[in-house]
Amino acid sequence: MKFEVQELDRSYVVNLFTRTCSCRYWDICGIPCKHVISCIIWLKEDPDQYVDNYYKREAYMKTYEFLLEPLTGKDTWPEVGGPFVLPPRVKKMSGRPKKKRRREINEDNSSTSILSRRGTIITCHMCHQVGHNRRCCPRRAQASSSRRDTDTQAQMNQPSSSRGRARSSGRGRGRRGARVSSYAEAFSRE
Repeated sequence: MKFEVQELDRSYVVNLFTRTCSCRYWDICGIPCKHVISCIIWLKEDPDQYVDNYYKREAYMKTYEFLLEPLTGKDTWPEVGGPFVLPPRVKKMSGRPKKKRRREINEDNSSTSILSRRGTIITCHMCHQVGHNRRCCPRRAQASSSRRDTDTQAQMNQPSSSRGRARSSGRGRGRRGARVSSYAEAFSRE
């Protein structure tokens, strides 16, 4: 009896008389696949009848019907004539050897030493609110706009001098690598 079984976008041909399925799982293992079982259930039959005989208890008992003697050690085995077979040569692979072990198929690929930031609560150090950090704080944007206003007013109020060398407002060479605090950070400390 032949059936056509649809699974998502694929279709499989099941023949219960020849015990075959086009997915070939039943042919290889001898155990009915999900396509075959759906046909058997539709016919209201027992799926155990379609399992190969070598999975049944009778075949197991027949296999161990005779007494199996334990094997003696390797030193008592008889010498076999013929050439002595050497193990294959081991070729050293080029490059640095991998220290990371190979993971099993069902193992997670993510490393346990690297932590993700997912699920952590971010708190701003300027306004102490949850949900953003100092870099995107709305209070910082207000502080920077007010600083721009005061800088432009200070430049307008300063008299311009044409005499002498201009003074540098930058850092000197002696402060290389020193931490520079911004106006917004100084404002938040007050």
